[in-house]
Amino acid sequence: MALYGVDISKWQSVGTGDQAQDFVICKATEGVGYVDSTCDRHYQRAKSQGKLLGVYHFARPDLNKGADGARREAEFFVNNCKGYIGHAILVLDWEQPGTTWQTDWAKTWLDHVYALTGVRPLIYMSASVVSANNWSAISNTYGLWIAGYPSKYNVKNPPVPSPSNMPYKIGTWRFWAIWQYSSSAGTLDRNIANMPRESWSKYASTTCQQKPEEPKPEEKPEEKPTEKPEEKPTEKPEEKPTEKPTEKPTTAPSDTPAVNGQDTETDVPEQPTSTDTGLTVEEYNAIIAKGEQTVELAKNTIKKFGISIPMPSKLYDVLKVVATTVLPLISFVYLGLANIWGLGFGEQVDSTVQLIIAAINTILGATIIKSSSDYHKGDIK
Repeated sequence: MALYGVDISKWQSVGTGDQAQDFVICKATEGVGYVDSTCDRHYQRAKSQGKLLGVYHFARPDLNKGADGARREAEFFVNNCKGYIGHAILVLDWEQPGTTWQTDWAKTWLDHVYALTGVRPLIYMSASVVSANNWSAISNTYGLWIAGYPSKYNVKNPPVPSPSNMPYKIGTWRFWAIWQYSSSAGTLDRNIANMPRESWSKYASTTCQQKPEEPKPEEKPEEKPTEKPEEKPTEKPEEKPTEKPTEKPTTAPSDTPAVNGQDTETDVPEQPTSTDTGLTVEEYNAIIAKGEQTVELAKNTIKKFGISIPMPSKLYDVLKVVATTVLPLISFVYLGLANIWGLGFGEQVDSTVQLIIAAINTILGATIIKSSSDYHKGDIK
């Protein structure tokens, strides 16, 4: 069953309309400083005629910006409508040009009014505003009063529509509560409510006790348990034993074995276990043997040169200079000239020189090993 009615403000010169109307919605406030001087007169007359009632607030987010502005307007509206709360539906009139996108402002106003009164307000807006914004944060909680004027209804004496004639999209709302279908019917706006009288009364009634918006309660820390922890045991631990451990013997044990209970000394000298090089005798003897084998190999190799090992110191010094200075210099100079002048056999000459240097180094090394072997043999003996 549908209801039919009008909304009215100071700017309409006529009264609440004919007796056939089911409801009257009166403008009450605007912003934070305007109160419609005809609101109570219209309201009381409609009440005396047994009509269903509503009051609305014209939002001014352009003047009272942000959440604080929304809350101040909500408080201004509630303070001037205290006698109507619980009997009339409450409405936010949302049509200020340039502010249709401020859905958060509208939600703050609606939430604050609900917190102050326990009544869930409706929100009024045009069909174009419904389609232009995302109202999902509001549509799940607050009802929709939509305004749209098909040409056949927006005339002085419009036909009476049914709820099924409402042609406009309602966005995220599941259904619409009121439809303002004409604003040209004389000087009154015409509306149809998609509900029975009982539902209108539910929109107007408080759903919780009237109370101001409460700040967030301070979280109390969890109470500490009153039970005392179990007392520590009073029994003392067992005392440590007082007996002292057996004293260590003060007499040092003998380093030599005893014969028939008497200490004896031996005349056997200690055998050497290592040399002054840090090697054991066995290890050192093995190295000497290897050196002697190398020397014998070198001797057999160089017999044809008539060189004896160990060689005289003067000959050793001459060969050392030849191997470390003269031959490398000859190889370097010849390779350089070969690259510049294109001389042949550069690599062959260099390889030959390197072989001679290696042979000389072998002879010198054999000499050093032989001399060292002879020297240390005398030490070990």
